[in-house]
Amino acid sequence: MRTILFISLWAFAAMAGCRPASVIPPSGDPDNPGIPKPPGEEQTVSVAYLKSLYNGAPVRITGEWRISGAVVSDDRHGNFYHTLVMNDDTGGIEVRLDMDEIFKRFWIHSRVTVRCNGLWIGSYGGSLQLGAEPFGDYQTQPLPGTAIAEHIAIDREHYGEVLPRTLTFGELTAGDESTFAAFEGVRFVDEERGMSWSQADADTDRHLVDAAGDTLVVRTSRHATFASRLLPSGTGRIEGVLSRFNDKYQLVVTDSEKFTVR
Repeated sequence: MRTILFISLWAFAAMAGCRPASVIPPSGDPDNPGIPKPPGEEQTVSVAYLKSLYNGAPVRITGEWRISGAVVSDDRHGNFYHTLVMNDDTGGIEVRLDMDEIFKRFWIHSRVTVRCNGLWIGSYGGSLQLGAEPFGDYQTQPLPGTAIAEHIAIDREHYGEVLPRTLTFGELTAGDESTFAAFEGVRFVDEERGMSWSQADADTDRHLVDAAGDTLVVRTSRHATFASRLLPSGTGRIEGVLSRFNDKYQLVVTDSEKFTVR
């Protein structure tokens, strides 16, 4: 699912006055009680709070708010594209970036702060994202490379391995979206034994099953460096970033080594 940012078209839409969706003013909107009252200016807010501002349509953030957390995605193996996923104690969110080799600048487990003023919150298939102004059918666009440094800073003094949240297939909720997660005692379904992580001509869904018989999709890009490797056999543990597409949960792994047979 690759989205290319067409700068010229995006700029044209902006000049044409295309401003879909609602705007959250810094002081709150007393005429719309359905929108949470924002905190004070220049505050760090939680990821969960920021996501609560989304009300079904893209929302532009105009308050000087920040979110801070750890990077849990890694695009070095090609299974994440123009996406940085960050987590704090309250959950996770995708930040869309028009940037290749994100891992060289924002490496996994590093701590980052995102300045949200001017960014938009939108949904893609049910997963909430931060990015640039909407265009066409997409509620956010990747943040242009020239604006990345303006909005995202890395804290080079604080670094530590981030441990995933251990979850179960049958108890997933919308609050688990975009979180770094681990699942124990799982295996790929018998029907997919001997298959590769992804087909050569299309991004591919494979399926894990747990002891309770519940299943979870594992989504792998055809461009991933491990796409042609065979799925591991046996039961074990898997780690990845949990996402949601059309109300279906799916796991995206950074590389095939994130499944450990036990």
